[in-house]
Amino acid sequence: MSSVRSARSETSDNDSLDSKADFGIPVREKVPPPDLSPSNIVHYLGSRFTTLAKPPICNEHTKVDIRSLNPLPAIKAMELHHWNLFAHGFMAWTIDAMDFFCVSVSASSIAKSLDVNITSITWGLTLVLMLRSVGAVIFGYCGDRWGRKYPLIACYLLFVVLEIGTGFCQTLKQFLGIRSLFGIAMGGCYGLAAATAIEDAPQKSRGFLSGIFLPGYNLGYIFATVFFRAFQTTEKEWRALFWFSAGPPFLLIIWRLSFGELKFFTELQEAKRLHNQRVEEAQAAEQTGL
Repeated sequence: MSSVRSARSETSDNDSLDSKADFGIPVREKVPPPDLSPSNIVHYLGSRFTTLAKPPICNEHTKVDIRSLNPLPAIKAMELHHWNLFAHGFMAWTIDAMDFFCVSVSASSIAKSLDVNITSITWGLTLVLMLRSVGAVIFGYCGDRWGRKYPLIACYLLFVVLEIGTGFCQTLKQFLGIRSLFGIAMGGCYGLAAATAIEDAPQKSRGFLSGIFLPGYNLGYIFATVFFRAFQTTEKEWRALFWFSAGPPFLLIIWRLSFGELKFFTELQEAKRLHNQRVEEAQAAEQTGL
């Protein structure tokens, strides 16, 4: 009986394979079980380090040369206009991070001035991080609808107002309220800054640029630390730090006004306009029976 069952199962398997082949469905061969013999295990362990040391981009399947990691072609493809856009986006993200870390580096001074504990001040950091997503949604929608330029300038204006306002806070509620609004502006700035830095860049350069764009966050922390040390011995201390931090966003406004909308966005809007026009023409022709 067992031999009959096995014969039937083999026949059904063959029939199913033939039917799949008839319909053009690729048939995968059965994978044999792994060889766990002692000799094979020893061979695996002996060759493991040499296999790991070999970059995967150089194997015989991908046929990709190690020279593909060379960043020089990506750099050479960039023109002066592209570098200007990237530098602006990078500095926008850096100043955004600096304004955020101003609270981190001066938390003890703020707590002492407002007569609260440091834990209460760090709620200002938490609220910023919680509301960044709200700002990303709001300014992301504005950026897709009206362009990358003026929504980003609006973020800069919020930075100027909120940083000055933070320096004038007299109570914890005022401080937390202003930092909450800053979280919205911070979330909106990142997406628009990244778009400004990368969208108009040549395609071969975007991977390289995206890799060096994110460290602007770290640079912002360094700036916040350096400037706090500079203002720590002044009479206004942390308040002077926040008043000073309103200056760089104002300079970014002037910089952003010096060049127009991104080419990527204008071409995208034109493509949408032509698409909508064709849809309207097709609907009009359908209604008239043509």
